Amino acid sequence: MQEIKKHLLIFPSRIKFALEKFDFWESATEIRLRKDLPLSVTCYDRNVFLDENGCVTNIRNAIKATERELTETVCSFCSGNLYRYFDTLQDGFLIDEDGFRLGVCPAKNSFSTHLPESFEGISLRIPRANACAADAFLDYFKQKTFASALIISPPGEGKTTLLRALAVRLSSGFLEKAYRVAVIDERKELFPPRFLSDAGMCDVLRGYDKEKGLEIASRIFSPEVMICDEIASPKDADAVITGAGSGSLIFASAHGGSFEEAERRPFLQKILQAKVFRYLVLLKRKQGKHFQSEISIKEII
Repeated sequence: MQEIKKHLLIFPSRIKFALEKFDFWESATEIRLRKDLPLSVTCYDRNVFLDENGCVTNIRNAIKATERELTETVCSFCSGNLYRYFDTLQDGFLIDEDGFRLGVCPAKNSFSTHLPESFEGISLRIPRANACAADAFLDYFKQKTFASALIISPPGEGKTTLLRALAVRLSSGFLEKAYRVAVIDERKELFPPRFLSDAGMCDVLRGYDKEKGLEIASRIFSPEVMICDEIASPKDADAVITGAGSGSLIFASAHGGSFEEAERRPFLQKILQAKVFRYLVLLKRKQGKHFQSEISIKEII
């Protein structure tokens, strides 16, 4: 909660006042601002609009951010130094040391020559630390063979929170022994430093792409488990297939609304055919203000 309040300071005073009056930060996962469109906050079970007093309202009475306020927010997030984030800005986001991700939509795609001067929309993603998020998943392995798994869900359903909790639990002895865990944190949001306090035998490689990160982890840290977030391209798939050859278990995530949907995606088909994962894990967010997901597990080999 303290980290969320600190990040509300990045917003211009009019927006910040409304957000500070909002009462449900324990369940908030994202703040969205769009130029001349309603301010919205995403909670675990709903999307809501806020008025100038921070009260939930209808779309007609919601506060609207100006182009100038969007630009001020981006500049404030990076302490006025956009050049520091130039590489990730080209991919549409900025990440700070606390793992908060600011997604950005520039008014014009001009990254090849200079930094954007204005923005059409931004979204601040709020990271969650919840070690219990992996317990139901790990309980499954008290009766089954512990093996690699691919976690799938639609966006915002808790994949990253589950992987983060998995790293903490496995490295701390939840399954009778403490595993050597390596986390390849490509976008620096899977495992920010402040989430490491409860982890045991866990090494985090931040800012490495999957191919290089998995290679370094297996060569230097001899992990028993490797964890990476979001397989989203054929390149990612190839990196995971290569990493699986090290003998470590691998836990990763991908977007998908069902087992069938995930299995139809060409680059995920390649991984499944390579038999990298023994299990597919489907997450569906439960209704409610706290992190809870329904977990379905499919054994595929």
